Amino acid sequence: MSVAPLPNIRMYWETELGLPVVRDTMTLNRFEKIRCFLDFNDNSLQVPSGKPGHDRLHKIRPVLETLRKKCQKIPKREALSVDEQMCDTNEVGTVMWYDNKPVVLSSSFVGKQPTEKVTRYCKKQKKYVEVGCPKINNTPTLFKLKDFKLDIAKSLCMCGQSLVKKRGRPSSATDDLIEIKKKKSNIAILPPKDVRRDGFNHLPVWNLKRQRCKYPQCKGKTYISCEKCRVELCLNKDNNCFYRFHQ
Repeated sequence: MSVAPLPNIRMYWETELGLPVVRDTMTLNRFEKIRCFLDFNDNSLQVPSGKPGHDRLHKIRPVLETLRKKCQKIPKREALSVDEQMCDTNEVGTVMWYDNKPVVLSSSFVGKQPTEKVTRYCKKQKKYVEVGCPKINNTPTLFKLKDFKLDIAKSLCMCGQSLVKKRGRPSSATDDLIEIKKKKSNIAILPPKDVRRDGFNHLPVWNLKRQRCKYPQCKGKTYISCEKCRVELCLNKDNNCFYRFHQ
C-alpha cells in the first residue's frame, strides 16, 4: 500500500479506484481483523519517547532483525564495492540523486563513486548542461527503489508454496526476454519471476475474446490466460507458451 497510496485504506477494495492485486489477495474484513490483532513485539516493553534507549521501530524490531539475519546469509556477489554508504554487515547502500526530480536507488555492490558526467536540460539556463551522476544510476542491472518495492509487494501478494519439484537450474533466457519486454511501453503488467515460478495455482482460463500472447517474441493469439498471472498465453499442440512462461 505504500507503493500506491490512497486517501483511505478501504479504497483499495473499491471496484473503480481499488487495486486488483490487493483486492484479490484477501477480503477487506480479513485485512482489518489481521491489522487489529497483529503484533510483532511486546508494546509494554517499549521505552517512552525522549528517554535513553527509545526505539522508534520497536513494534517491528523482531521482523527487521529476522530480515537482517536472512540477508546476511546471502552470498556476496563477485562485483562488490564498499564505500561510506555501506558497512561490513552486508547491508544495501542507498543513494539519492537529484535529476529532474529526486531519484532514490539502492544496491549491494555499487554506490555513488565514481561519478560520471551526463547531459541534462536546465530550465533556468534554457540549455543542456553537464551534471555529475553517481555510478549507481548508470548500472543497468539495478532496480529503482519504487520498482523494487513494487516487485516485493506483488510477490508477497501472489506467491505461494510450490507443489512441483523441478529438476536442474531454470534457464535465464525467458527471464531476460521478459525483463526486456517489461521496459517497453503499452504492454501488459507482467508478474515478477518469483510469482511466475512458484508453481502454485497457475491454472489456464478460457476467455471469450482472443488476445495477443504475452510471451516474449510470440506473435500468436490465444483464448487462454493464466488465472494467477492474468496474462494471455498460447496453449496448443504447436505452441506451449503457457509452460515456457512458468518454467
